[in-house]
Amino acid sequence: MLNDSRTNGFGKWIAALLMTCNFGSANATVDEVNAGFLENVRHMCKWAKTQAPGNPVSIAACDRGDSDPEQAVRDFADWWKYWRDKDSAFADQLAVKWQAELDGRLASQQRAAVAGQRAKIASGLPKMSVEELCKIADGVARKEVSLELAKRGSFSATDLRRIGERKIGLGMSEKALVCAWGEPDDSHRSVGSWGVHTQYIYPDAYVYTENGKVTSWQD
Repeated sequence: MLNDSRTNGFGKWIAALLMTCNFGSANATVDEVNAGFLENVRHMCKWAKTQAPGNPVSIAACDRGDSDPEQAVRDFADWWKYWRDKDSAFADQLAVKWQAELDGRLASQQRAAVAGQRAKIASGLPKMSVEELCKIADGVARKEVSLELAKRGSFSATDLRRIGERKIGLGMSEKALVCAWGEPDDSHRSVGSWGVHTQYIYPDAYVYTENGKVTSWQD
C-alpha cells in the first residue's frame, strides 16, 4: 500500500475510485471491478489534460491502453507525486478540484445505479402480491410501489403515505397497519356488543384497533 504522504489524499481517492465500480453490482467479479477502476483512472487522465497539463509522468492505462490495475495505481501515485514535488501549493489546489470532480462522479454513478435498481424492481411489481409490495414499500422504488398499491385500491391515500414512511396513525386500517409495520409479535382480540377490539403487540409498541381501525397506541 502506497503511503498518503506521496500524494494528497491518494489512498482515499483510490478507495473512492474502486467504490464506484460496485454501484448497482454488489456481486461484481474481480475482472469487472478492475475494468471499472481502469475506466475511472482514464477519466482522471481526461480531466487532467485540462486541469493540469504538463505532467511528464505517463499513466500506462491512459497512454498505452494498459489493463494492469496495479500498474495504474503506481502510475496514479507517481502522477500526483510529480505535482507535490514540483509545486505543493498547486498540488493542494489541484487536489481540491479533483476531490470535487470525484465527488460529482461518485454521485452521478450512484444516481445511475439507484435508477437502474428502481427500474428493475418496478418492472416486477405487477406480479407481486400486496404482502410482497408492503415489504419493499420504503425502498428505492417506494413511489412505484405506492402507485401499484393505489392501482389495486388496497389502501387510502393517507394510509399509502403512512406505509411509505413506515408510520401509523389514528383511523388507519388494520391491513395498512400490518403493511406499514409488518406482522405483530402477537395479538389479542375481544368481541362484544361494542364491536371488535384488537391489541397488536410489536417490539416497541402496543397498537389498539376498534372495528378494523387504529384508535390508539402505546410506545
